[in-house]
Amino acid sequence: RGTWQARIRFHNVRVPADHLLHTEGKGLNVALTCLNYGRCTLSAGMLGSARRCMDQAAKWARTRYQFDRPLGDFDLVQMRVARMAAYCYAMDALLYMTTGTLDRHDPDIRVETAVCKTFCSDRGWEVINDAMQIMGGESYMTENEVERAFRDSRINQIVEGSNDLMQNFIYGYGGKPLTEQMFAVKEALQPSGIGDLPKVLANAFNPAVLRVALPLAAELFLNIKPGASSVDKLHPSIRPHGERVARLIREHSHQFKRASMSHKEKLVERQTIAARLADVAIWLYAGVCVLSKLDRQIRTQEEGAEFERDRAAALHFLRLAELEVRQRWAALREHADDTHRTAAEAAFAFSDAQPNALFRIPESSPVAKGTGRETNQQYIKQFPGDGEPHTPAHRDHAGV
Repeated sequence: RGTWQARIRFHNVRVPADHLLHTEGKGLNVALTCLNYGRCTLSAGMLGSARRCMDQAAKWARTRYQFDRPLGDFDLVQMRVARMAAYCYAMDALLYMTTGTLDRHDPDIRVETAVCKTFCSDRGWEVINDAMQIMGGESYMTENEVERAFRDSRINQIVEGSNDLMQNFIYGYGGKPLTEQMFAVKEALQPSGIGDLPKVLANAFNPAVLRVALPLAAELFLNIKPGASSVDKLHPSIRPHGERVARLIREHSHQFKRASMSHKEKLVERQTIAARLADVAIWLYAGVCVLSKLDRQIRTQEEGAEFERDRAAALHFLRLAELEVRQRWAALREHADDTHRTAAEAAFAFSDAQPNALFRIPESSPVAKGTGRETNQQYIKQFPGDGEPHTPAHRDHAGV
């Protein structure tokens, strides 16, 4: 169900100085500092819903029979159950790791919390969608609870920063140090005119510049990549999986550099490319968190059916994550970006030819404000208006 909201207007309100949360005019700063916490609590709520739906769907698959067989015997159902278990495990691992940075009071965790929120809201939505598919029409029945989780979870891909925005933030802010390093080398070694030649020649023999420029040139032009990170602290039983993730991380750095070299400044405008690179970072961060969680479980000698489920889910997730990563690398080279832009332009042209009066228009639109159709609020509970009695109940609801 949609949210019930209203505008609140204050007239002649006086706020005592000792009631201010911050200095006057800095309220937005206070709100923004809450985002790191809000993105974690949102992720926790999403994980809770996803787990509940996963458990319900798994039980349904074992007890619902079709063709004289339980649904769980069918391969496609097994695929969904395995994916739900893998995603729930990864969501838990990523959330635990990210909230740990909060507890440590790390100075800047904006990328980590953005990754956590994006991953948990996207994967949690998929888990709940899989549960709906397994339960079929019964999932729409109110008494089974899954339909409520389905309705409630969709907003989490929008609030606390929409996931489209989060992808661009993760790419832009997370990749900033590497991008700045590459541009610094370019500025040092690429003359913009004859007058720059002495400086460029001096930089070409500058040891500090060469230490960065030579490995970068070897990687981009000779495909000589640096070694992968060491993972020797992982439990020996899962070290091969850690080494595989480490190689993927090295390749991600390489793909990032190649994309930056190919698209240069235009990469900021080509959000689809940036989103693919951000998605890779999200999947890899989740993979590292999964390895950390599984390593701890093995070292504390967990056992039993729950641990066996967790271990299988963790290893399945690492495989799924690698497939997702490789698909996005492939999409950096083969994609439908050109035709999607053409199709979007044609769709917008058709939309522009339609009368605004048929559609909802944003109330703050600078080009079409007041030209859209009015909303039907007949079935929406209204806050008390001017001239209506403001009972205590009304005051509570209106926040007055």
